[in-house]
Parts: sequence; structure tokens; C-alpha cells
Amino acid sequence: IGSFSLSCSVIYAGRRLCAEMGSRGAPATQSLFSLVTWDEVITFPIPVWVLPYESMLVLRLSGINNGSNTTANLAWSCLPLYSHGRLVGGPMLLNMISHAEPPPVITPGAFDKALPTLVTVQVSDWE
Repeated sequence: IGSFSLSCSVIYAGRRLCAEMGSRGAPATQSLFSLVTWDEVITFPIPVWVLPYESMLVLRLSGINNGSNTTANLAWSCLPLYSHGRLVGGPMLLNMISHAEPPPVITPGAFDKALPTLVTVQVSDWE
């Protein structure tokens, strides 16, 4: 895998509310651990005030093979967009599950905490 990309979608009741948005590919750097840095803003074409309170943000990590230019889904995570009727915000860490595809209907409790977490995504600025 030559580079990595991150894609995001907003879902509600198992269906996408708008098209999936993605980042450009970014290479991994090696230190004590592998690190991929994206410095991009992803904006969805749907106003926040029309989203149902049960809406979820789904993040997918994909690996891009530079030789064949194919992508493979590596991990995913989900985040409820509202907590107690308020839009979530601020910096956060999201653990990603290393299944290739999320289940058809995603809920915050879809994670099995017994599974090891291979990838953690840090969101520094969220609004």
C-alpha cells in the first residue's frame, strides 16, 4: 500500500443522506508507529439543521496500491453527530474497527469492545 485515504458519509437509518466525501491519498510516515496526516476540510452539502438527531458520521480508511491504482477498505468507525440533542464538537479520538465493511445498519453499539483496535483517528478540529 503506497498511500491512504479517508472517506466520510452521513447516514440515518441505514441510508446515506448525501454522497460520500473523500480525502486525497496521503503516505504513511514511520516513527514509533505509522502515522498518516491529512490536513483537509471535508464539507457536506447538507445543512446541519436538517439532520435527524440519530444521524451518524461514518469514516472509512482505505489503502491505495500505487502500482495498480486500486483501493482496499482497511477499517471504519462511526460517530453519532448529536449527543443529548446537541451537535458534538471539539477534538476527539475515534477507534476504527478493522472489518472491511461496516454492517448494513450502523449503531453506536455496533462495536465489539473485545476486538483489538488497530487504528485510532485523531480529529483535531471538529465543527
